[in-house]
Amino acid sequence: DGIEVCSENVSILNSKPEVTLNNPPNNTANSSDNHIFNANVSDDVALVNATLYHNISGSWLANQTVNISGTINSTNFSVNRITQGTYLWNVQVCDNSSQCRQAVFNFTFSVTNVAPSITRVDINTTDPTTNDTNQNIAVYPRNVTDPEGDFVINITNWRVNGNSIALINAPF
Repeated sequence: DGIEVCSENVSILNSKPEVTLNNPPNNTANSSDNHIFNANVSDDVALVNATLYHNISGSWLANQTVNISGTINSTNFSVNRITQGTYLWNVQVCDNSSQCRQAVFNFTFSVTNVAPSITRVDINTTDPTTNDTNQNIAVYPRNVTDPEGDFVINITNWRVNGNSIALINAPF
């Protein structure tokens, strides 16, 4: 009697965006020098942009920014000609209230490269009847494989008495 009770629920909107890094997965190695970086991002109001950060150049820098919209987005960034090494990456997303956030932890990935193997080299002259070194000589690498599936180029360094006389890059 005479006591008034009031109750209201308050919802607070406009929290910082969320970021989940997907690809390349954390602590993975890949021999490709081209990578697609992917992150899922979300916001309670409106997404504006996403920026890829990495240290591929040797410094932690923004690499590229894309405009995005909506409240949920799967964002891709393409980076080419990555040299062999181990790198960090992350994505920062911003909303229309200038609130920005990166994923809680940076992801790590490595670009690897293993030298190709060759099990046999055939050396032939242009005159099989004499088959001596006074003729033109051709080199035929055989059974060449590359563990990463990279294209293999034959580079032959001809030497006489330990001195290089010709360096041939084939095919040409």
